[in-house]
Amino acid sequence: FNTVFLYNENTQLIKITVTESSDDLPATYTYTWENGNMITAPGGRTYEYYTDKPQQPGDYNYFDELFEHDGMKINNSKNAVKSTKIDATVSITYTEDQDGKITSLTTQRGTSIETMNYEYQCD
Repeated sequence: FNTVFLYNENTQLIKITVTESSDDLPATYTYTWENGNMITAPGGRTYEYYTDKPQQPGDYNYFDELFEHDGMKINNSKNAVKSTKIDATVSITYTEDQDGKITSLTTQRGTSIETMNYEYQCD
């Protein structure tokens, strides 16, 4: 495998090119950004963002990257994801504590609702 990552002047990922062997045509994946937020990703995925909530650990992108991208930072948007859509829209809501840390994340896709609650432990 040969993988090339291309970033814009704001260190935002705009293209990934993957070549499996010298005989294969490369696969290209593109990303589009607007106002500091990723708005499109490969596979037709689109994003909408909260304008009053910054991206932070525990938000939707945090878990998406942790589980879908093996922890690799793909989406360094400035705001927290409000919704994402591939074949259906997933709406995301957050509950925060008095310090602005996310204490829960709820996703809704149609009638399916899932909530993740967070517990912070300080040493």
